[in-house]
Amino acid sequence: MRKRKKSSQPHPFHRRFNIDVGLPEAQRRFINRVKNQIFHAFFVMDEKLKGKKWWYVRNVANNFGEEWRGSYQDFSDFVSNDFVKCLQALEVIYLHVQEEDEPGSKYTKSWRLSTYIETILNQAELDLGVTWIEGRFYPSGAKELDEALVNQPLAWLRQKGYRSVLKPYSKALEHYLNSKQNPKLLSDVITDLYESVEALAKIVTGRPKKDLSANREAFLKKIKASEGYKAILKEYIKYANEFRHAAEEGKATQVPTRPETESFLYVTGLFIRMTMS
Repeated sequence: MRKRKKSSQPHPFHRRFNIDVGLPEAQRRFINRVKNQIFHAFFVMDEKLKGKKWWYVRNVANNFGEEWRGSYQDFSDFVSNDFVKCLQALEVIYLHVQEEDEPGSKYTKSWRLSTYIETILNQAELDLGVTWIEGRFYPSGAKELDEALVNQPLAWLRQKGYRSVLKPYSKALEHYLNSKQNPKLLSDVITDLYESVEALAKIVTGRPKKDLSANREAFLKKIKASEGYKAILKEYIKYANEFRHAAEEGKATQVPTRPETESFLYVTGLFIRMTMS
């Protein structure tokens, strides 16, 4: 039998025909793929999940603070065409699907769900600005930087004893993700990130009652940072305090741009990496 020649993977249809797909359209297509492949197919193909689908829908409704009226409702009734709500729903579903996993099984239900989600993200016509990491969505930037300065710090901070750092750091990432719909949240990203570094410095220096300004030099000495980082951390503190003091005093403050906020996120990741790597 003659072997069929293996063809190379063609460019996506919209690229081959020069069809412009904007972000709103790419998000709409992502939501529809989630509805097709997860809200429907993922539950239909597993008898146990199919029988409990109403329970998962109710948990999504509860997470949104919406009223669940009965088993006739589906995920789409609560997600509609809202991109962020779709991401939230997937996180809730994943959290509860984990409870169905059989210990020791390689191809668990949560593993299959993650595979679906990653596949749908890869099918997107544009970079949707999010990445899926261990059951949660996080904002994404340059892949190389994300791996070193966002993903790895998240993994390290999940270690025992770093909850006080992980909580504001995760909150900052969630605020950054939601800031696409509400740009005012970018100010909260800055204050959350500052809080995470301040908590880290308290742990590293063993001085839990000192703020970051008071712990600055002791912190840098502990992580063996060079002299140049004194100026960097000093400016980091000064910059964040503009937003922190405005928030504490109830004053309006200038909202930072997304690129500026992203750079602050990476600097925060750098300090975490220098501490824990």
